[in-house]
Amino acid sequence: MQSCGQSCSKSSAWSSVVLVARIRENLEQVAIDVEKASARSLVIEVDLAHPDAAQQVVDQTLAAFGQIDALLNIAGAVPQIDVFDMTDERATRSGSPCAPLR
Repeated sequence: MQSCGQSCSKSSAWSSVVLVARIRENLEQVAIDVEKASARSLVIEVDLAHPDAAQQVVDQTLAAFGQIDALLNIAGAVPQIDVFDMTDERATRSGSPCAPLR
């Protein structure tokens, strides 16, 4: 099963894709696949839990590509299960930002 990020990054709709993760090696194959789909890729290794991390991503993206046209935030903060198997209890237990707000 591919992650949502992997699937979206391989779309031919993108001319450039920035891939962000805490561990660079997790994105290397996705970057290769992006380039096979005739898009440019940039891999940024950063932990988005740090307050200045988002600005680092913006700065590096603008330096590499000059602009940002779209943003897909597909953080791995939820359990890696089919979305139709997700329950409120599982989401809450995972600490997911998608956890139900009550």
